[in-house]
Amino acid sequence: MALIVITVAAYLPVTRNGYIWDDETYITGNETLRTLDGLSRIWFEIGAVPQYYPLVHTSFWIEYQLWGLAPTGYHIVNVLLHAIGAILLWLILSRLSLPASWMVAAVFALHPVHVESVAWITERKNVLSGCLYLASFLTYLIAREAGGSGNDIRRSRLFYGLTVLFFVGALLSKTVTASLPAALMLALYAKGERITRTDLVRLIPLFLVGASLGLLTVWMEKTTVGADGIDWELSFLERSLLAGRALCFYLSTLLVPTNLAFVYPRWGIDAGAPVQYIYPAIILILLVAAFFLRKRFSPIPLCGFLFFGGTLLPAIGFLDVFPMIYSFVANHFQYLASIGPMILIVAGFHRLCQKLPRTLMRSICALTLILLGGLSYRHCLMYRDLETLWRGTLVQNPQAWLAWHDLGQLLQERGDTEEAIECYEKALAIRPETPTSLLFKTHYNLGVARTELGLLLKGIDSYQEALRLRPDRIYAHNALGLAYLSQGKFDLARQKFLDALRLDSSYAPAFYNLGNLAASRQQPDQAIVYYRQAISCDPAHAASHQNLGMMLLAKGQFEEAIQQFDEAERLNPDQPVELLNRAFVLATHPEAGLREAKEALSLAQRCVELTEGRNAEALDALAAAQAAAGQFQLAVTTARSALSLAESTHDSQLTQRIRSRLELYQAKKPYRSSLP
Repeated sequence: MALIVITVAAYLPVTRNGYIWDDETYITGNETLRTLDGLSRIWFEIGAVPQYYPLVHTSFWIEYQLWGLAPTGYHIVNVLLHAIGAILLWLILSRLSLPASWMVAAVFALHPVHVESVAWITERKNVLSGCLYLASFLTYLIAREAGGSGNDIRRSRLFYGLTVLFFVGALLSKTVTASLPAALMLALYAKGERITRTDLVRLIPLFLVGASLGLLTVWMEKTTVGADGIDWELSFLERSLLAGRALCFYLSTLLVPTNLAFVYPRWGIDAGAPVQYIYPAIILILLVAAFFLRKRFSPIPLCGFLFFGGTLLPAIGFLDVFPMIYSFVANHFQYLASIGPMILIVAGFHRLCQKLPRTLMRSICALTLILLGGLSYRHCLMYRDLETLWRGTLVQNPQAWLAWHDLGQLLQERGDTEEAIECYEKALAIRPETPTSLLFKTHYNLGVARTELGLLLKGIDSYQEALRLRPDRIYAHNALGLAYLSQGKFDLARQKFLDALRLDSSYAPAFYNLGNLAASRQQPDQAIVYYRQAISCDPAHAASHQNLGMMLLAKGQFEEAIQQFDEAERLNPDQPVELLNRAFVLATHPEAGLREAKEALSLAQRCVELTEGRNAEALDALAAAQAAAGQFQLAVTTARSALSLAESTHDSQLTQRIRSRLELYQAKKPYRSSLP
């Protein structure tokens, strides 16, 4: 109970925290959480969720049914799982007769290096798999003891069954737990017990299951998550240097957890630099020393180091995992692995302090836990929301590309485009460690931000640089085409849209933009062809339905135009442009049987409400609908408001159209569209 209390106290700030980074992928934007069919997809459709960890997503599915998208519930569950994991660790260490087992569990519960795993909802992967991993560890020890007595075979089989069940659950939460069978063998060796034939018979199936699901994760990292390509091309020697440095880094954060960051600098790996060999040399020296001291002193240090390195093996460079594109290390990678060094540090301290008065020793332990808890409490505050996280990260690591880039995106989305551009430019200044794919992304988003501010020439420069880095990115060709189109460079724009289609002949936005280009050059027949091609590629492309309707309307094909407007509205409800055109056609159709004055009036009123009465075309459509319904006085008043707005925008063509329709309403005549 005490472990739960101190854990909850240290993590209390997370109850006020929201969502961060890829919580959108896992929670807020995860459609599989919404329905029973989604739950089925979580389990039986590879790729339905980012990683095949169905137990994690099932826990999110259950919580979504209970409290929807309120983040507090998800955070509380993470904290409780972490606290339960600490209790299980205490029970395991007690059963293994390791010294200061409660203190080790308390350090595990309170150490600030674990804040990332607990305060970040997405890392349910760590706390859930950690609980199940430790539960499997504990039940195996119980099963072994029961079987060893020879008197309780049934109990032994029951607990071994639980071992398998918990282990499979751990793997279905995060496959880093595949190291459990090896960890069990290390624990038995550290305890001085012989690994029996029964142990091998029981552990070999666990090795096989763990290896199978581990290989599935490796495959998904490459094919689904995207950990593949030039950014992951490292030689074995470079990976070995990286592994040594990563292990030294993780040990240092456990010993001195004062400058923890969400994103650490991405090191340059250079096999020709002698200094980089220092890190693997340190690890090798520690390992050799532990090996030679195993008989004279204790096998525990050797087992602790092997547990640490073995559990971290998938995340130290020998396997490709996607987060390494941003940094080769992350605090959450060492969630379970940290147990090994924690045992060594606490046990070593306990051994050194045995001759101290008990009161003094307890005081030192209490102060240590208070310090760790305080650091964790403070670190939790950085995870309050996405902006706080990125700004806090940049304080610790001004070279964090991810923080600069994603802060720029956040600012751009809320309209702070100028500050967003500054962030993108700072992200681009981080060289040469930034991978090519990240540089492309920054140049592209910088191009978007610059074009939003009307800086078309600079925007085009950014798009061109992005395409120089990654000429295979279809949407970048399309964006550059739009920039050229804004400049009136029609031939260049057309060429970029065609370049996009050469890369993907079913890319609907390029067909749509070719349609807009044809329409702007007074080529309605060609525009109709392109819009139909866009719809053929993507029937849900609402803008293509809308613009096709406009072209058909101009050609007098009213019935099909209305059908296209109806489809656009169905796909994109409550969008002013969809409502406006449909309302206008229904109000002004030349054939009485196809006019729907009442519906036109309702649609136009909704359109005016959505545009807050500040859109001349929406008011023009409302006036036409009012006149169609015989409400001429209202139509005159509305048309005058529309005329005033059109004049203020200096749109001469719209002004002339509204003025001519106003004259009709004043004469108590409705406006009727005419056939070409």
